[in-house]
Amino acid sequence: MKQIELLAPSGSKEAFYAAINAGANAIYMGGKNFSARAYANNFTNDEIEEMIIYAHKRNVKVYITVNTLIFEDEFMEAVNFIEFLHSRNIDGILLQDIGLASYLHKVYPNLVLHASTQLNCHNVSEAKELINIGFKRIVLARETPLKIAKEIKALGVEVEVFVHGALCVSYSGQCLMSSLIGDRSGNRGKCAQPCRNTMICKSDKNESNNYAISMKDLCTISHIDEYLDANIDSLKIEGRMKREEYVFEVVSSYRQAIDESLLHHQYSTQTSIESMKKLFNREFTKGYIFDESRTKTLNQKTSSHIGTYLGKVTSISKNYAYIALSDDLSLGDGVRVNSKRQDGQIIQKMFVNNNDVKHAKKGEIAKILIHNMHLNINDTLNKTTSNEQIEELNKRMIVMKKVPINATLFAHINEPLKLILRHQDIQVSVVSKYIVEEASRVLDSTEMVRKLLDRFGNSEYELKEFSYNGVMNAFIPKSIINDLRQEATELLTNEINKYYHSFKEVIKNEYNSQVNNTNEKEFTLSCQVESIEQLKVVLDYPYRKIFIANKELFDQYKHLERIYYSSPRIDELDENKAQDKEVINYVKELEDTDNKIIASPYMNIVNSYGLDYLFEKGYSLCILSYELSKNRIKEMIDCYYHSHHVYPNIAMPLYGYIDLMIMKSCPISSMHKLEKDHCNMCRKYHYYLEDRMNVKFEMMHDDKCNTRILNSLPLYLLDRLDEVEQMQIKEGIVYFTNEERNMVEYISKDAFNKLETRNRNKINVGVTAGHYLRPIE
Repeated sequence: MKQIELLAPSGSKEAFYAAINAGANAIYMGGKNFSARAYANNFTNDEIEEMIIYAHKRNVKVYITVNTLIFEDEFMEAVNFIEFLHSRNIDGILLQDIGLASYLHKVYPNLVLHASTQLNCHNVSEAKELINIGFKRIVLARETPLKIAKEIKALGVEVEVFVHGALCVSYSGQCLMSSLIGDRSGNRGKCAQPCRNTMICKSDKNESNNYAISMKDLCTISHIDEYLDANIDSLKIEGRMKREEYVFEVVSSYRQAIDESLLHHQYSTQTSIESMKKLFNREFTKGYIFDESRTKTLNQKTSSHIGTYLGKVTSISKNYAYIALSDDLSLGDGVRVNSKRQDGQIIQKMFVNNNDVKHAKKGEIAKILIHNMHLNINDTLNKTTSNEQIEELNKRMIVMKKVPINATLFAHINEPLKLILRHQDIQVSVVSKYIVEEASRVLDSTEMVRKLLDRFGNSEYELKEFSYNGVMNAFIPKSIINDLRQEATELLTNEINKYYHSFKEVIKNEYNSQVNNTNEKEFTLSCQVESIEQLKVVLDYPYRKIFIANKELFDQYKHLERIYYSSPRIDELDENKAQDKEVINYVKELEDTDNKIIASPYMNIVNSYGLDYLFEKGYSLCILSYELSKNRIKEMIDCYYHSHHVYPNIAMPLYGYIDLMIMKSCPISSMHKLEKDHCNMCRKYHYYLEDRMNVKFEMMHDDKCNTRILNSLPLYLLDRLDEVEQMQIKEGIVYFTNEERNMVEYISKDAFNKLETRNRNKINVGVTAGHYLRPIE
């Protein structure tokens, strides 16, 4: 039978056991450091070791997330942590940092590496290079359609997809919003989720509801057959920040759906969907994997749990409201009003027909005590917590998944009884002093023997398979079977404990890096443009390189020596290797190692091992990540020089409106409730986002309707050219996005004036130094 892995989240021990008891095939969780959910409880090394053993006994795999960017000063700490996990038989490590992944593949050849969704793998070209780096499994970007997932699976790599839970509005790994406006980096596991805060999409004539870029939650339980047909390896549930009841309910629901699909049974998922909605939902979407329209993925009304519809307010009397119920209601349930205030409360007192009750049924009028809500007649209420559901889940969650064992009994006349117990590859056998006698009559007693052998009481074992090797007329006393079972169980327990507590010998190679990197001798400036007007200006300035982020425009000017093509950050159909004179935003194969290929800042290179990877592959230049501070840049360069006795050929962004995120969902079409993609509204009117502090963020859109949100202030480090050059950085990059011609002229003049004079004066507009002077944790 075709199998598929159900992968569950664990942000707490309670969630870990709940996921296993609910039927998960694998668990993913994080250690105390280097995890993309830094605010989950996460686990110590001792706890991880204990949990790996617990899971492996039950045929459940464990994957550890080390899916953040790793700075130079913590690199070896991360390596030591991963070596510890490797020795404890971890089933896989999820990684975002390319430098760390390349290092681990060289040093620990038997370590299983999974490419985190933070690497934003959304096409075949990137998948090919991730395989070359050493990844055995790729967790696809949530925006990737099933068609592309099938093509990546055909490369021979394992494919993991998200099937349920919260969605990031930005392509994962490509969001700097929390980092740049709040110093909490999503790439470091500390996202503050500003996309869930008040953010209004505005034009001169219209504005959206308060949550313009808040995503609905993913729910694809009705599409299990399609996952199976596509040979997807692992179905991943999001939720390391969720409570154990949520984890148990969602895992149980998907477990049942998978099992029914594998048996080709007709199965309705509606009951499961309603149960999951009660625990948490922001409305559900089938997601981009099943080609959901970008106009239908946002819930702009609210960013919090909406629950399920409860009923309508029919009248109000003093401190009480009368609710016409469309669902059952109990004391202890949570409710919320569907108004702009979205007030909520727990039901503490309730009446039906003037009778004080604990439960009210669908169709009845319930009189509830109001103590935290502002209600009006005709307001509708949602139930956000079902006390009855929580109590039922708590009963089900404590039913522990047992350790499976198999048994074989040998019973032949005039020979001792022999019992063999097996758990996976571990086997023990015991022999009785009793010699089997012939019974007075033929009696098939195998079922009786099985029941006796299955008496494990409150132990962690359960009998999965039983086989009988013997004659049908053997006389087998019950007391003898009981004694054999107890003796064999003690032996098996000892052997299991020895096996699981033994450390695996780690095969470890020396790390070496053969880089062929010669750096430029003189510091200079390069730039990127996105329009013909910008290009016409910069051609008159001595920029060393000019990157064009527009394919048609590049094709017109590519004959010029200085012109490079800055390829799209998002390209689902990309199957090609990098071409000569190309700036690329995600890892991909190179045409040959002599090409002039440049890594953009969105490659997120933050340590010297990432530089090693790039220059070994044949990149000619690496533009540093926006999340590096001055001190971390210096440390990275010093470590590279110490290893190779040459400075790396690196560049650094010095000016530009940084992309805070790039997203597939469209806040403009969503606010207008349009049903189709490519509405062109963004070309008819000027739209922008405005947050709760009245800060405005401009938006830009590509021809595929992806939306870029720009920072409110431009990065400006041109006043620090002397510092930058002293760090042995060889190029500064000036990024032009939506600037008009006169501003491009002004910045270019300013840049080259400062290049000649090292003038440390800022320009006379609001600017930011980004993370250059403000390190992130």
